[in-house]
Amino acid sequence: FIIIHFTFLVITFTVLCLSVLLRRSMLERPNLYLALCNGYGALCLVWGSLIAAYSDYSSVIFSAFVYVSLCVALVTWYKPWQAILVFICNYIFYIILSVFVWPIPLSIMDRVSNAALAAILSIAISTIIYRFRARTYYSQITIRRQMDEINTINAKLQSLIHLDQLTGLYNRRFYEEALPAIVEQMLAEGRMVYGMMLDVDHFKAYNDQYGHQAGDICLRKVVDLLRANVALEPIYMVRYGGEEFFVVTAVDTPQDGFRQAEKIRRAIEDSFIEHLAHPLGRVTISIGVAACRRNGCNMDLHQITQAADKALYQAKETGRNQVIAYAD
Repeated sequence: FIIIHFTFLVITFTVLCLSVLLRRSMLERPNLYLALCNGYGALCLVWGSLIAAYSDYSSVIFSAFVYVSLCVALVTWYKPWQAILVFICNYIFYIILSVFVWPIPLSIMDRVSNAALAAILSIAISTIIYRFRARTYYSQITIRRQMDEINTINAKLQSLIHLDQLTGLYNRRFYEEALPAIVEQMLAEGRMVYGMMLDVDHFKAYNDQYGHQAGDICLRKVVDLLRANVALEPIYMVRYGGEEFFVVTAVDTPQDGFRQAEKIRRAIEDSFIEHLAHPLGRVTISIGVAACRRNGCNMDLHQITQAADKALYQAKETGRNQVIAYAD
């Protein structure tokens, strides 16, 4: 008895440990959970048969076969055909142990008939329990997966409504709904917020010269160059409207932000995108920049944008293709 019980306790402890360690995997793979439950149930049956047969052989009134079978039927999720296979095989196993291995000194027919009744009841109980419990479990798994899919789709849709279809940058909706809180958070952390307002020079003349489809292609090229030449983090690039773009980032000093803006301007000028309606014969941009830190600055996102826009206006009025910093 000691060896049988000790072995079963070790197996039980192992199954419990596995159920804890593999909890996440079992949620994602319900068949793994079912296999563990059913495997443990089969071991319970073997254990019950061993102790029942041995107790009968030793004349100890401790026949556990009946209630062990019923308990296993209550805690496992056997499908009907699995229940028939498991409980019938276990019944045969018990009879073999009782008749040939450890012969029962008492009435064999009583033991056989009682065990048969217990096996039949176990099959019936297991089938009923499976229909209710498994249906509920799989419904929960299905609902969880559907909710995960819905959340994934909603996240994708949420990102799409904040993106400009032509350039892939953030759009004005993102600027109005999400960016103010981001800027406020950066300011609250004591970081210097740097805003850049960019405008493609003589873009109306470009559309008149090459057509609107070519203008769209030109804007995509400008955006690609913008992405390739920005080395600051975090960075939020917004298509503000038409050929205007607004960039928000965090810098250590205003000089760092100004150097970044100049790098962008120079990269676009050096790309030699043809623009015959431009005095230089190539696409250029003008940039207005403005910086704000919490200490000594009371501007929010829209005020930073207005300041950068004023600097951009000055850049365009004084010759274009340059970077101008806002000054009070």
